Amino acid sequence: MIDIICNDIQKATDAGAYISALSLALTLPDWCGKAEYPDERTTSRYKKWYSENVGKYETCEGYNGSYLSADVVYSLRNHLFHQGTLSYDNDDVHQEQNKVEYFTLCLNKNKCDGGNSTIRYCGDTEEIEGRVFEVNALNLIMKLKSCAMGYFKNNKEKFGFLNITILEKG
Repeated sequence: MIDIICNDIQKATDAGAYISALSLALTLPDWCGKAEYPDERTTSRYKKWYSENVGKYETCEGYNGSYLSADVVYSLRNHLFHQGTLSYDNDDVHQEQNKVEYFTLCLNKNKCDGGNSTIRYCGDTEEIEGRVFEVNALNLIMKLKSCAMGYFKNNKEKFGFLNITILEKG
């Protein structure tokens, strides 16, 4: 089933239906999290699965710029699904460097470009004026899709709860 969803995400991306592709891609950690942690609540399993399969590659020790943490992606998912916005809420985020003043979701056709994280300082001081975080939606879609497919291929037996039959007629 995850393979079918990933194919649909690719078709949407190829057709330029980027918001549709992003919406569907943001559900992948829900399903994979359910497979890995069936007894945990939605928020916990989403963030745990994302952290272990995607997020651990998003930052490195000593980096103080914004990055796609589980908190950021889960908040982005919730804002898109429940409020219709393409942003996230700083109150949902525990990492200080991910609390930003300016967030932009861009569509850069170079899927290898993840975006930018910038810190603006006040003049010559070390006081931070604001954080800017720009995320390439196509890069995020690609990461979620690739990690979900890899997880699914290695754990198909855990997806028994997705017992959906799709019949194409007509």
